[in-house]
Amino acid sequence: MTEADESVDLETALLQMKEDNKIPDGFHMMFFSDEFKLTEDCAMNVLLKMVTEHYECSDTLKRQIYQLPEDKKIITYEFAWIGDFSKIQSVMESLDKTINDGLLRMVSSKQIKTAPKRRIQFLILEDDGGDF
Repeated sequence: MTEADESVDLETALLQMKEDNKIPDGFHMMFFSDEFKLTEDCAMNVLLKMVTEHYECSDTLKRQIYQLPEDKKIITYEFAWIGDFSKIQSVMESLDKTINDGLLRMVSSKQIKTAPKRRIQFLILEDDGGDF
């Protein structure tokens, strides 16, 4: 079975989490590329600052650089959204559309050659106030 065979749509996944009583408190998105820059005017930084300010999670936006062999560098941008379970689907879908539209503009204007890789995870906060 491939990863594509195992995927389900967002609504189904959220319903299953609710049935399993593993209701997420939010989600974490990470984008990574060797085309990003560690500058304030990096197109991805500008896009994600705008998006995270709109969804009131700009305080979670961060970027990091990873040095790989042969002097290759990967820069990541990531943020977390924490909120009411009933809003997760609409927020994720809206964020995804806005980010995808921005990435398409970046590619078409040749700011980046290809859309970055990304990872999305649901967050379940511990009852004891522990980390994600």
